[in-house]
Amino acid sequence: MFAVSDKVVCVREGWTYPQMFSSLPIKDTVYVIRECFAHPEGPTAVRLVGIRGQIHPINGEWAFRADHFRKLAEIKAENALRAAIDQSLYHP
Repeated sequence: MFAVSDKVVCVREGWTYPQMFSSLPIKDTVYVIRECFAHPEGPTAVRLVGIRGQIHPINGEWAFRADHFRKLAEIKAENALRAAIDQSLYHP
């Protein structure tokens, strides 16, 4: 899904455990992946450059679910496609 150094955009608002992080991602803001891993008991997770999670004694640093982010390149491609469709609909 993601790799280290990928640019991603946050697609979520509101967080369940805000106290576990130094700061929280903001919707529609670009971030860089610093770590990505499959959690053994849950979904794929990511850690972001510039945001640190508290350290859990067993599981290590807290991370965000990967599905709360999308690759920046995908969003740019979708926006370009939408613009092309809009252009063709309004300017045949």
